[in-house]
Amino acid sequence: MNMMIGAAGQHFARYSTIYAVLGFGLGLGLGSIFSFAGLLEAGLEVIVGAYGNVTPLVIFCILAPSLLRICQQEGTDGRQFSIYTVFWFAKLRLVACLLAVALVSLVYTLPLFGGGSVENAAFITPFRSLGQTLVRSPYFFAIYASIIAVLLLWRRRGWFVRTFAQLPEFVEKLGEVFTFVVPVFTLLVGIHVVTLPQVLEAHFAAYPNSTFGKVTLFGASFDTTTAGGILQVYLMLSLLTGLICSIWHTALLLYVRYKLPGLSIRAYFTQYFLKIYPLLWATSSEALSTPLNMHLLKELYPNIDPAVRRFSVGIGSIININGTLTCCFVMIPAVCMMLGLPISVLSLLFCLPIIYILGFGVPGIPGELVLFAGPIMIVLMVPELLQSAFLLTFLGLQIGLPDSFRTGANSTDDGPASLLLNEVYQRRFQSTQADATHLEDLHMSGS
Repeated sequence: MNMMIGAAGQHFARYSTIYAVLGFGLGLGLGSIFSFAGLLEAGLEVIVGAYGNVTPLVIFCILAPSLLRICQQEGTDGRQFSIYTVFWFAKLRLVACLLAVALVSLVYTLPLFGGGSVENAAFITPFRSLGQTLVRSPYFFAIYASIIAVLLLWRRRGWFVRTFAQLPEFVEKLGEVFTFVVPVFTLLVGIHVVTLPQVLEAHFAAYPNSTFGKVTLFGASFDTTTAGGILQVYLMLSLLTGLICSIWHTALLLYVRYKLPGLSIRAYFTQYFLKIYPLLWATSSEALSTPLNMHLLKELYPNIDPAVRRFSVGIGSIININGTLTCCFVMIPAVCMMLGLPISVLSLLFCLPIIYILGFGVPGIPGELVLFAGPIMIVLMVPELLQSAFLLTFLGLQIGLPDSFRTGANSTDDGPASLLLNEVYQRRFQSTQADATHLEDLHMSGS
């Protein structure tokens, strides 16, 4: 039985991309034949609710033991490395946000000024929302619990501590079976693509006195007063999210290649990227794909210190979500144009603080941009009459294909990040330097 399951797992892992495409095509077909609007919305609520309950536990099971191992490892300064990692991800996030603002402004040909009624509240809202997140978010609770557990256990030894430190290895094992669910989730994405225009068109009918503008993307204008126009905009937003995320990931990978000249780009794509991306794209969940992510990095780059790999992937799945932040910036101008609201480069820059800060507390689940919609609406000073339409349009457009593309960028970024952080860890935070061949083996593994 175990041999059959193992063989099936290898088969699905090898052909996961094909199964993902087939599932998506089947979803498009079923969505065109049957009406899934009510059923799909109810199903998404159940899935998001389940992920929201499980994700904090997954975060704790990965983050706490990984941080404990780093702190207990002799000859290292684990606490300093942990602080360095968090700030490194924070700086990386700021660069990603600025790049997204620049590219989005070009694609939409936004004016520099004239974004409308954005007031000083834009500077206050991010910090107020952050304070609420710090004391209410279960994902921050998981981080707090991880820190407390490390403080209680890092000087202790014994069977319980050893077992606790092995938790990430059990989570990694789950990664071998997650490839089976890829076609199921791509099928749901396909159904959503077909169903969304019907939902939004019916909702817009409730605002007959509002001026719904046209969306201009890549120099082309799209009429969003019809279901066909909404579908076109939805597909364009999805492609734009994927394009900007690809530009960002390529730039990050080229930087890793510059720092680690012997790194094989071919091995990275064939043995890591193409194996993890279908699951990310299908499930839109960083948390669900974290075990497979750690497993693939372990197989391709065995010389990355296990504690570094687990910590960088574990904390990265929470705070290294540059694809999600990019998707926010992509959605804002489109939603504003659809509702006839003014939008400019300055408006996006006013939204940057709230997007940057709230990004530290998102759960890593499908539809996680729901956490950004309300605060962004407040920053943009959306009129009360259009607030309901703004929320539904923003939330509806970001589910499905955009969700898939931004998740793919979020978690695959953890691969290059782990390589860079491991090099820093060995060079700056280990008192005993590794052999001269250690980094060379890391560079060339998979070549």
